[in-house]
Amino acid sequence: MSTSISLNNGYTLGVIATGTMGTAVLNAIVNGINQNETTSPIPSRFFATVNSQKSVDRLIDQFGNKVEVTIGKNAEVVEKSDVIILACKPFMTENILHEIPNKFFKGKILISLLAGKTIAQITDMTGGNALVVRAMTNTPSKLGAGMTVISYPTKTDISYTNKVCDSISWIFNQTGRSISMDEKYMDVATALCGSGPAFCFLMIEALSDGAVKMGMPYPIAQECAAQVLHGASQMVLEGSHPAVLRNAVCTPGGTTIGGLMILEDGKVRSSVANAVVEATNIATSLSKK
Repeated sequence: MSTSISLNNGYTLGVIATGTMGTAVLNAIVNGINQNETTSPIPSRFFATVNSQKSVDRLIDQFGNKVEVTIGKNAEVVEKSDVIILACKPFMTENILHEIPNKFFKGKILISLLAGKTIAQITDMTGGNALVVRAMTNTPSKLGAGMTVISYPTKTDISYTNKVCDSISWIFNQTGRSISMDEKYMDVATALCGSGPAFCFLMIEALSDGAVKMGMPYPIAQECAAQVLHGASQMVLEGSHPAVLRNAVCTPGGTTIGGLMILEDGKVRSSVANAVVEATNIATSLSKK
């Protein structure tokens, strides 16, 4: 018999293994409540599990009494929650889920933030009882500047309402931007969205180093470099193609075209593209472990 899942306003949300990414998403959700109007169901009670007292203290300092934090009580949190966000390291997935009775997942929504672990794999680990959704987000989510790709199961015996999709979209819209795509794109989304910020941090460091070499104080160089990437990104997000924007600032014989020639000679374009390719291949390999 198939299961039907729906969500009502004020549902309970639990985060399992609340580390860096789990905390980032939880922070965005908690901060997003009451800050904007929505017709989507939103949560009103929150649970989080961690593995140490140090982590308990960290979350209490951040959330106060808005989130109920426990050490290792994963099964209890799943049983109490309507929506569960799984935020552990990929290699920990099997151990964590197999310690939770499958029946506790019945009628629940399980959102996986894990790289490499497929919807089918996680569904199997929950005995087919949960509606498993994958979401690949990134660390800027904690600032509301993240990018999340969401994938829903294409084959499932569990039916769900549009309100379920609306609520999941609401969650990740609090972290920044979100988009739904077929799961076949999830590994490249892991590389582009998940690993992408690290590639950008390296670019910020490189821009800063160049300015420091030419005499600019490092703190000022870092601030300028970070704002340059931020501003450039905003222009692209407004709808302009990056190549058009790049050409618009290339004065003949000027500073910009001179610098771009150095970057092209150094194969920066292909190196960055190949970094995404390599990260995608690694993400794909994680599903085979």
